[in-house]
Amino acid sequence: MIKLTLKNYRCFTDEEPATIELGAGFTAFVGPNNSGKSAFLKFFYEFQNLWSQLLDEGLLVRFNTNPDNSNGMNPLRYVLDSQEILCDFTGRPWSMEVLLNSPPPFEPYLRSISLDSVPGSPTYYRGKLSVVPKDFSIQQGHSEKIFGADGRPVWYQPFRDSFAALRDCMYAPAFRNSINEGSGSFYDFAVGTSLVTLWNSWKSGESRTPKKEIQTVTSDIQKIFGFKSLEINMSANGKNFEVITNGRPYRLTDLGSGLSQFIMLFANLAVRKPALLLIDEPETNLHPALQIDFLTSLASYTTTSSVIFATHSLGLARAVADRIFTFTPTDRGTIVTPFERTPNYAEFAGELSFSSFRELGFSTILLVEGPSEVKAVQQFLRVLNLDHRIVILHLGGSSMISPDREQELNELKRITDSVAVMIDSEKNSPNAALSEARAQFLRDCQKLGFRTHETELRAFENYLPNHAVKAIKGEKYRSLGPYEKLNDASPAWAKSENWRIARVMSEQELMQTDIGKFLASLKNPDKR
Repeated sequence: MIKLTLKNYRCFTDEEPATIELGAGFTAFVGPNNSGKSAFLKFFYEFQNLWSQLLDEGLLVRFNTNPDNSNGMNPLRYVLDSQEILCDFTGRPWSMEVLLNSPPPFEPYLRSISLDSVPGSPTYYRGKLSVVPKDFSIQQGHSEKIFGADGRPVWYQPFRDSFAALRDCMYAPAFRNSINEGSGSFYDFAVGTSLVTLWNSWKSGESRTPKKEIQTVTSDIQKIFGFKSLEINMSANGKNFEVITNGRPYRLTDLGSGLSQFIMLFANLAVRKPALLLIDEPETNLHPALQIDFLTSLASYTTTSSVIFATHSLGLARAVADRIFTFTPTDRGTIVTPFERTPNYAEFAGELSFSSFRELGFSTILLVEGPSEVKAVQQFLRVLNLDHRIVILHLGGSSMISPDREQELNELKRITDSVAVMIDSEKNSPNAALSEARAQFLRDCQKLGFRTHETELRAFENYLPNHAVKAIKGEKYRSLGPYEKLNDASPAWAKSENWRIARVMSEQELMQTDIGKFLASLKNPDKR
């Protein structure tokens, strides 16, 4: 994982630099209107040409040998005047530092890359490298590697991975209802008749792979919206879509902008398969019950299962994101800070766009271990047709799963009488007991009338079957033993990828587990 610090770009000053972490999974930018969250999101897209250049190992060598030389970018994407990206509060050139967040236990390695734009010329910049050890000098680069004067390679894989993902990103702005516009494109997306024609060529063409992609997109949309059947065809005049839901035909305009953006985004992502999706306000035009499913489904069409999104909804961010950054506007620019993860559950539930969830069809709150379990359990609830009836909140891991939390947990009863809790047992063997902290936490929950369940196996990832692990991660990966730690597997996948693997499991496989049986029992919230 790397940290990126941005200065003097739009509303971000060098007095209050904006620092975020970049990594796999879901990253959320949360803030009010005009706070700068959308500007930071769009920064990645505007500078797409820069990310391509930073993948050139020869350029990195020049940073080290000639740091005073300036380098030119191709024009910024969707920026008419390059001067507009400079911060109005300072008027100084923009600068950026990309820093390795977790140094490896060996040397030499690249610690950081710093860029400073040339005064008066925002598309020209100078670069500087920081290498550990400090006296190590980079002298050559080729074949996606950089080397010192002594021929030793310098490790910098996290930089390459991040720059490659940003280079291959797709950007979806907040306005996405572009189905009915004329032929053409909207940022990276085919829209209007261009999209309709593309869809038809994939669906009715002779190639098998595009047809399977269209079937996957259609199936995902059908599941998310709860249709019994769904078919999406080009209309007779070739200018729009005809949608057949549950056996009845509709024009797309009759079904609302929410479905329109699903088709536009899913179809384009299926065609392009970007490494990373940047999306502004994913909650736009969507019923709250669809929002988590929407984001996780979008991520499944990227090659890294990664999404960076800007949102007004702290609740959506807390429910999905692996990393959250808050954007606070001031009279001297925007302040960006990591979101404090210690939850206040009454406030949390109230700030969800799902605050009136009972009226929206939700009946139960389900508390799970951490952020990775939210997305993974969501996949299981979808299989059981419970994903629109149960709100999932995470406990933040062991910090919350401890004694003396009754007062905080009791606040949830102000929202609903139906609360369930499912945590990892963390057992090392079949007969091992829960830790006292976890056991007391569950007893406290039971006193409050919550349904509780600890996993029979060690943790959530121990339930993922071998075929599903291999389908997502490849043949060199395998499923875990019942009580094996994920970190002990070689190779191991990231917990943030559990949801992708869970997505492959069938209802039959799920219902053979204690997790599946517990989730299925939540269909009847009034039965204890």
